[in-house]
Amino acid sequence: MARRRIERSESFTESVADPTEPDGAREIPNLAAQERITDADGVVWRRRGRDFVDEKRLRKLLRDPAVRVVHDYLGEVADVPPDDRTAFWERALDLMARSAHSDFVAAEFTNESHAHLLVVHEYC
Repeated sequence: MARRRIERSESFTESVADPTEPDGAREIPNLAAQERITDADGVVWRRRGRDFVDEKRLRKLLRDPAVRVVHDYLGEVADVPPDDRTAFWERALDLMARSAHSDFVAAEFTNESHAHLLVVHEYC
């Protein structure tokens, strides 16, 4: 029986130094790991499936201009426009290849209108 490798992103919580916090650190939520999120416009997005999307599905969603893609990094969320997605993912692959501390995970969400949202969370 093969033992399943646990990815860093599945086993560690991330935090950053924050002198305003009592313990000196602020936990960073992983939006891709949430079951449900509400965006700045009040739209509720529900996660599809329990697992992060695999690379084949991720590439398909990145190519689809109808899918909204957001990059979640250190608690900051930024939209990734369709024209920038290829360069964004190439940069992500390069970062992961150069550093064992860099990792990206993604999850797919849908809203009540059946629109799709891809959240790509970056660990560093």
